[in-house]
Amino acid sequence: MYARIATRVMTRAVPSNALKAVPALATSTKAFSTSAISLKSTHKKDRVKVHFPGALDSHFSQVLEIREKMEPIDTFRVMDTDGKVIDPSLEPDVTEEFATKIYKDMLTLNAMDLILYEAQRQGRISFYMTNAGEEAYIGSAAALDAKDEIFGQYREAGTLLYRGFTLDQFMNQCYANELDIGKGRQMPVHFGSRAHHFQTISSPLATQLPHASGAAYAIKRSGKKNCVMCYFGEGAASEGDFHAALNIAATTSAPVIFFWYVILFASYNMPIKFVGMHLIVLLAGITTVNVFINLWLPHLCRDDTVAIHADSRNNGFAISTPASEQYKGDGIASRGVGYGMHTIRVDGNDVWAVYKATQEARKIAVDQHKPVLIEAMTYRVGHHSTSDDSSAYRSKKEAEDWKRNDNPIVRLRKWLENKGWWDETKETAYKSSQRTAVLKSFAAAEKRKKPAVSEMFNDVYDKLTPNLIEQKKELEELIKKYPEHYDTSNYAKEQ
Repeated sequence: MYARIATRVMTRAVPSNALKAVPALATSTKAFSTSAISLKSTHKKDRVKVHFPGALDSHFSQVLEIREKMEPIDTFRVMDTDGKVIDPSLEPDVTEEFATKIYKDMLTLNAMDLILYEAQRQGRISFYMTNAGEEAYIGSAAALDAKDEIFGQYREAGTLLYRGFTLDQFMNQCYANELDIGKGRQMPVHFGSRAHHFQTISSPLATQLPHASGAAYAIKRSGKKNCVMCYFGEGAASEGDFHAALNIAATTSAPVIFFWYVILFASYNMPIKFVGMHLIVLLAGITTVNVFINLWLPHLCRDDTVAIHADSRNNGFAISTPASEQYKGDGIASRGVGYGMHTIRVDGNDVWAVYKATQEARKIAVDQHKPVLIEAMTYRVGHHSTSDDSSAYRSKKEAEDWKRNDNPIVRLRKWLENKGWWDETKETAYKSSQRTAVLKSFAAAEKRKKPAVSEMFNDVYDKLTPNLIEQKKELEELIKKYPEHYDTSNYAKEQ
């Protein structure tokens, strides 16, 4: 009676044609439960359909029903936690080279996370966010075309790694040095690469969602056979931009895949503390973050400055907020159905389930020009960021249990070993080589100079405007007049 769009693949009995059924409309007479005051249904086949534009699939009824819950959407899984494929018909049809590349990228990402996290703790970089526990999302990157546009949040470094973003490029960005593609204008882990069709990450939650819908609509109008992939988490799903993005994608039939991580905790933004800051007159250009922090901030915080502590607010979505306090109902997947979108719920720690789900979602997005919502069930093992201590709101044992019992890297490794494509010797050799490679890139990036000071005035306009030219000249004269206060030796020379 009530139609819903969803992938229904049960772990206890997985039908061989499960994924083929995604685009179809599955009907169920148990789609909703009713409250105790409802009367028994007396619907007839010849009942009159509703003529109101907002509910054309509904029928008039003389039975008052108060609906509260939908039938829960099942979670698609290919492998169990031991890396064994549950239904032989779902055995991944992939090559050894393809499968081992995904696994190697997961190991490389893990090595990079460990080293850069410790580097931040040593004060060598300013900030970092790990991917621990969520590495299986690389399976979604593997299912995309290289020219599909990606709008990430801040835990998708693995998608860039899969697409060929080098270790040097990762390190240069985290150090905000002169070889950083973003010219030092962003926080660490806020990557971006036009060459890899990866839009620059933005700290404020959910800003990428409406951008993704707009980009997908543009792709549709251009006639290209591509789509947009947009990653986000619980906190973003509680922002107003979430509704705007999904609603416009659904109503315009934009080819976009919304990939939502369901982790235990949601975050809005990290708390930032500015100490002793005078009124700052912002330049009309994009200020280079590193230049501001290293060159100007020390002088804005002189001893004679009034000490003001201004902690940025998280708008109610704290790093420690569990999903149970974020929303009610059957997760985010049920919202996709509400928007009339094809919806899939998947085991986010099962790389092959993520891969297959994304494959099917891409077919719908590209061939039918329709949006798809994927809800990936996973767990954030690490801290939210280097600004967070997750032991304040969850036990260390809980995180360790997830890491030990449902680790996406371990699960894929067991699958590879069962295929005879991986063993302990390869594991040891690859981990050692990647640790060496990461440390080498890290050391090289650390030695490079910061972008030239003048870069803060560039890239807003094609040519510098008169007021920017005047401000640039004023800064140059200030640095020249007070070299003892403005040390530019660690910055690249002006061109």
